[in-house]
Formats: sequence, C-alpha cells, structure tokens
Amino acid sequence: MPYLSVRTSVSMDCAKKDVLQKELGALIAVIPGKSIDNCMIDITSDCGLFMRGGPIVGAFVDLRLFRPSPDEAKSEFLAGLCKILNEQLGIEKENVYCNLLELPQWGSAGKLLL
Repeated sequence: MPYLSVRTSVSMDCAKKDVLQKELGALIAVIPGKSIDNCMIDITSDCGLFMRGGPIVGAFVDLRLFRPSPDEAKSEFLAGLCKILNEQLGIEKENVYCNLLELPQWGSAGKLLL
C-alpha cells in the first residue's frame, strides 16, 4: 500500500480535493503493483509554505512505498505529479518537492509485511 501525502499552500474545498485524489490515484498506477485501490492519499491544503525568504504557491509531497520500485516508474510518477499539481492548483514544478521513501517493512491490516 503506497502512502501519498500532499501538503500545499493552495486552498481547496472537499470537491477539489476529491478531484485531486482521483487524478493522483490514477497516476500511482505507473508504479508496478500500485493502484488507487491500494493507495492511501492524504491531502492537506492551506499550509504555510515558505522558500527564498517568503511564502510560495507550492507543494511538498511524501510518497512511501513498500519495497523498491523501478527508477523509470518513479520518474514518470514525478513528472505526472508536477503536471497534475500545475493543472489542478496552478503550482509551478519549481515549487514542487517530493520525498520518495522505499521501505523494507510495512504494517498493514494489523500485520507486518516483510
């Protein structure tokens, strides 16, 4: 189960968050074995994000994956992520930062996956 957290300075209502999570959920499928059906998505809007000494229209994204995935798939995901955030929220790719964590262990449904 991937975990995808998006923190953005852009204000969003519930309808906009729903549109965004559906697009991100579809995008996660570029990573082998991942889909909207097994992805948890957390969207937080109205965050105070600052860079270069002042506020920005931007996003910080945290993607956590169980086990390593192909670099090409992760690159495709990042390109698609920037495109979606630009089209949906007006965020320029220069203001999108992402952590990609590939974890050797994962807990799901009350059990440890190795």
